[in-house]
Amino acid sequence: MDPAAKLGPLSAAGTLNTGTGGVPDSSSSAPTSHGKAGGAQPLRVTAPTTTVVTHPTPTTTVTTVTQTIVKPAATTIVTTVTTTTVRPATPVNAITHPTVPAPTTTTTTVKTTTVTTPAPAAAATPTASSNGAIPTAPASLGAPTSMVLDEEFNTGSLNTKLWSPDWWGSGQVSNGTVMLSSNVSEGANGLALQLNSPQSGGLVSTNPNDDQPGHTGFQIAPTAGKPVFVEYKATLPSTASGGVANWPALWLVGQPPWPQNGEIDVMEGGYGSAAYHIHFGNQDGEGADGPGAQVNITGGTHTFGVYWTTTSVTFLYDGAVVGTIDQDLDSPMFIVMENSYSSVDPTVFPTTLDVRYVRVWN
Repeated sequence: MDPAAKLGPLSAAGTLNTGTGGVPDSSSSAPTSHGKAGGAQPLRVTAPTTTVVTHPTPTTTVTTVTQTIVKPAATTIVTTVTTTTVRPATPVNAITHPTVPAPTTTTTTVKTTTVTTPAPAAAATPTASSNGAIPTAPASLGAPTSMVLDEEFNTGSLNTKLWSPDWWGSGQVSNGTVMLSSNVSEGANGLALQLNSPQSGGLVSTNPNDDQPGHTGFQIAPTAGKPVFVEYKATLPSTASGGVANWPALWLVGQPPWPQNGEIDVMEGGYGSAAYHIHFGNQDGEGADGPGAQVNITGGTHTFGVYWTTTSVTFLYDGAVVGTIDQDLDSPMFIVMENSYSSVDPTVFPTTLDVRYVRVWN
């Protein structure tokens, strides 16, 4: 309703009817307040100013902003929801009130969601290697790529849980040489096996059955569809002319009886060069060499590998295949590395066989 209607009809400007209430009328000669000299000014009453306030229909505005923050180990999703509501003010009935602005209510809600993703697993990369986790065997061989042993010889001391620094106990004889644990050490060039004389050589073994205190060892065998690849990187002792000195050897051998449970000679120094062989079955291992061949390489640093399946043994020198022998060998074998003396080889004293790493894939 129009607020002015509540006042009733208003008269036009005119004089007040005083009646008999003692208030002078317009004919009185007495002065009136606020009048000009010489005449009375009548009091005028007019309708007051009115304001009609009209408010809009309430409205609501919702604004949603989602931000995704990606970090290496976690993803954070921040969602900001802003709600703005406009409502009408309380109706204004008082005639003289000014227009009242409509109030605005703003509500802000922030929702943060963090999704944690595990960091990628570290790759099975050897600690001190340029070859990574893949053997240097040609891919055509189908060599396995799952590493099961990685010995880098870079800690400064021999891991005697894995390796025994002797042959069934210090002072035992292997290949005609007395093997002493004092000739085994780790240094800047990896594992060092010293040969000082026929009575003072160096050897390490992973034989789990050698009865050495605290020694767990390691042995392995192929199974159908799961070949084994073993790779050594070693610096062979050299003669003055650059040939291979003495009788260094990198090999695998099964548990007794020997040779029934097999032997794989990945590299044997002999006659100034290197050779590979296998021994197996009921051979007269004491006097006969198994099948194999000489490989014309010099002393110095090389890689020597063997790809071993249940039906054949393939040898690789510096990543290239040098020979394959078809033979069933599937008994578990352990690792042996040694620096020995032999009277038929070029002899140099003292010498060191340095082994940079031994890695096994299965």
